[in-house]
Amino acid sequence: MPGPTNGNKRPRGSGSVRQRRRGVWQLRWETGTGQDRIYHSETIEGTKTEAETILRERLAEKERARASGNLSTDPKQTVGQWLRRWLDEYAVHNVRPLTLKTYRGIVERELVPSLGDIRLTQLGVAEVQHYVNARRGKHSPRWLQHQRSVLRTALAEAERQGLVGRNVARLVKISNPRRDEVQPLTVEEARKFIAHIRGDRLEALYLVTMTLGLRQSEVIGLRWTDVDLEAGTLSVRRSLQRYNGEYHLDEVKTVRSRRTLTLPEQLIEALRAHRDRQAFEARAEGWQGDDWNLVFCREDGYPVHGSVVTSEFQERLTEAGIRKVRFHDLRHGAATYLVAAGVPMRVVMAQLGHSQMAITSDLYSHVLPEVQREASERSAAMLFGSGS
Repeated sequence: MPGPTNGNKRPRGSGSVRQRRRGVWQLRWETGTGQDRIYHSETIEGTKTEAETILRERLAEKERARASGNLSTDPKQTVGQWLRRWLDEYAVHNVRPLTLKTYRGIVERELVPSLGDIRLTQLGVAEVQHYVNARRGKHSPRWLQHQRSVLRTALAEAERQGLVGRNVARLVKISNPRRDEVQPLTVEEARKFIAHIRGDRLEALYLVTMTLGLRQSEVIGLRWTDVDLEAGTLSVRRSLQRYNGEYHLDEVKTVRSRRTLTLPEQLIEALRAHRDRQAFEARAEGWQGDDWNLVFCREDGYPVHGSVVTSEFQERLTEAGIRKVRFHDLRHGAATYLVAAGVPMRVVMAQLGHSQMAITSDLYSHVLPEVQREASERSAAMLFGSGS
């Protein structure tokens, strides 16, 4: 029978510490009452004193949650009720509005219809795994991962509050989504495209994306205050998003995404020409002030929708006789050209604003063999000479 190792019976509700083996302890405690009692178990390494301290922390967390009213007063609370409460009381304060909109869509259209009537305390791995399995083939692995991620995040808050004993969504298996092969414009195609768009109203937008590797939301969210043509720098600070029927300039999501990039002379010239063209449009359209101050915008100074930019881009490709690629592939192209030129992967990571080196390496590993071969040849030439 589990119990304290010292043989003294603890008061009910105070939990227990039991030694499993040398230096390994099992903590047990409970939340709820009656049929809704939830038993928690955690195994830790360390001394008995450390185990006792952690147990007291777990019990204190339970009491804090109860005192703050976070513990459910309804023992029959369902998964659906909790998911909606989580959206309204927790997610709304911790995610961006556009992300919250996506979360609500997943909760209302996917999770609640299938899992919503199950009591929160009775949701198990089997139920969630069945939910996932029933959607294989109908939903892409990536979309299923999004759904599980929302459920997992919501259950993590429930677990933190002591409403459930464990986060069952963490244990559900989903096949990894197949990463689409990166197929940017080749150097020859890129040069052909650049020649074709010369003088185009969005020429500078395409060139900035192709050269610096900005995301589409970042490039259409640029303001002239982010560009210093004298110093030759461009700062990525915001991204243009549309939600609740309006455009918003939101701060970029991560610290890595917030970056300042150096402008090559060709981009400086293109941006200067673009600024002059925009000033002419402003006079022609009679702009009455421009609160947006966007580098790339509609002719009336207001934000341009990303789908419009993509459509224009596809038309230019067709006109130039170049195969269709996604607008996002311009960003991939910028990275591929950098890697092929021998730029260190960490520098490429910083240029793109990736949060982890692994993301950059996984995406552009196909370029590395040739780069490594050239590097080896240069190293050998240094060591052994260029030949006899």
